[in-house]
Parts: sequence; C-alpha cells; structure tokens
Amino acid sequence: MPKENLLGPIGQGVEMSPQTMIYEMNACGACALGLMEEAMDMTMAYVGSRMHKDGMPFPMRYDVMRVRLMENVADINFVRGATYAAALAYDAGQPNIVDSLLFKASCFKLAERVTSTCIDLEGGVGLSKSVGLERLYRDAKVGLIGGGQYDFIMSNTGAMRFMGIA
Repeated sequence: MPKENLLGPIGQGVEMSPQTMIYEMNACGACALGLMEEAMDMTMAYVGSRMHKDGMPFPMRYDVMRVRLMENVADINFVRGATYAAALAYDAGQPNIVDSLLFKASCFKLAERVTSTCIDLEGGVGLSKSVGLERLYRDAKVGLIGGGQYDFIMSNTGAMRFMGIA
C-alpha cells in the first residue's frame, strides 16, 4: 500500500481506533439532526396547509398539535446544541468515548421520537412512501441499531462509568 494511503503509523491501528469511533459517533449525531430537521420541515409544510372547516390551519385549531410540534422543536434544538458541543470537544482535543457513544444513542432515540410524532401529526398520509416520512423514521430506527445498538451502548457505557473507566 502506498504511504500516502495510510491512515496512521503501521502497527498503531488499535491506538487510533477509539478516535475513529468517537469521530463516527459524533457524525452519527449530526445525521440524526439532519433527518429530524427534514421530518419537521415536511410536517410543518403539510399541517400548515391543512385547513379545518372553520378556515383555521389545523395547528391553530388543535392545541395538542402545537404541543407536539413544539416538543419536536425542543428535541431538535437540544440535538443541535449537543452536536455543536460534541464537535467543539473533538476539535479541542477533548473527546470522550463514553460521551460520544451516549451522544450517538441519545440523538437517534430523539430522532426516532421526532419522526414518529411527525408521522402521527400527518395521520395516515404520513406513512405513505410518497411523503417520505416513513423513510426518515426507518433511518432513525436503523441509527438506533447500526454503529452500536441503543441498549448495548447504554449498558456498556453505564458499566464503564460505574467501574470508573470513564
């Protein structure tokens, strides 16, 4: 293999592995944020265009719709802030493997909730393949499994914290 294609010094792969994992987990959080924002944009456009028979948009007519929409906004804002914080820690040379794993798992857990709520708000149409929300929901579910399943991450990071490793 040409030297310019090496990722690091030969024989140092094990030492580089945690840094690679931290980078991947942080990137996963950013992916979760993107799919949450896309789902919310699609849902806001749809529910804002739906009119009640009295002429009011659905979200202005039904309190619970506004509550669910704002819960989604709060979740998205939280993930956005956490994404910036994770990137800043990484760039400052202060990455933490446990925090990165928890970040990835939590972001996709919230992405699952946001996309599910968006489907609920759109009703039956939200499950239609032509809308695209069902794909975003599947992506959020896959994010909970790929790169470390949610319960596995939570269990192992909990063990690491209780043993004083991280």
